[in-house]
Amino acid sequence: MSGRPQKLWLFVMVLCHSRMTYAEFGTATDGTAVIRGLVHAVQYFGGRPQEVLFDNMKPSVQRPK
Repeated sequence: MSGRPQKLWLFVMVLCHSRMTYAEFGTATDGTAVIRGLVHAVQYFGGRPQEVLFDNMKPSVQRPK
């Protein structure tokens, strides 16, 4: 760390029925960061949900060129 302010992003995963929540801060929003967040969330929950929905996340939204 350089001691300078750095932009942080918040990854949040919420289970729809129990509303159990996992959150972690990171410095990137690329696909690798999303996968890392998903893996950590699944480890935290002790299992995976049947379905995962993304809410307008930059790496998961494709825009026409």
